[in-house]
Amino acid sequence: MEIYLEKQLINIAYSLILGLIFGGIYDIIRIIHILLGIASYSGEKVGMKHGTLPFILFFILDAAYAVTASVIYSLFNYYACNGEFRVFILASVCVGFFVYHVTLGRLVMLFSEAIARILKRVIHYTVVIPTRFVVRITVRIARFVYRSTLGRVLTALVRLYYIYLTERYIRHLARDVSFNFEDLGVAK
Repeated sequence: MEIYLEKQLINIAYSLILGLIFGGIYDIIRIIHILLGIASYSGEKVGMKHGTLPFILFFILDAAYAVTASVIYSLFNYYACNGEFRVFILASVCVGFFVYHVTLGRLVMLFSEAIARILKRVIHYTVVIPTRFVVRITVRIARFVYRSTLGRVLTALVRLYYIYLTERYIRHLARDVSFNFEDLGVAK
């Protein structure tokens, strides 16, 4: 088996780029932390919320990142090295991630709060407001359909039930209230 230096250098370059991509994906995860309100990356200061829910959210997001990165790395390793594990490929990915983290990653985290605010507004105007509108329209249509169909049937059934109860109570009342005037000593 021949090992070509040129191919290995290309693989190292690709793995450095893959490490940069992994750094970008991790920054997306960190911005999601900010959007969820469980972390704050203002300047050099990092603030994390404590508790069960933030822990679960951190765990889910970090596990999703780890699984995604593992799958992507495995596919890349299969493509670049025919499935054989090469330490220098993994080291190149780690170096690419580290380079991204200390350069562009710091810049992204410096503006992360502003990015999160912009994303919140974009999500609000593109997802929340249209969803509210659609839900409002759907509820109105559902109410109209209910009132026009099942609501009328149920109202009629309830009305019939109350009529039945009223007639029954009138019969019981007539029986209970009827008395004989002669028993009272009153002449007719």
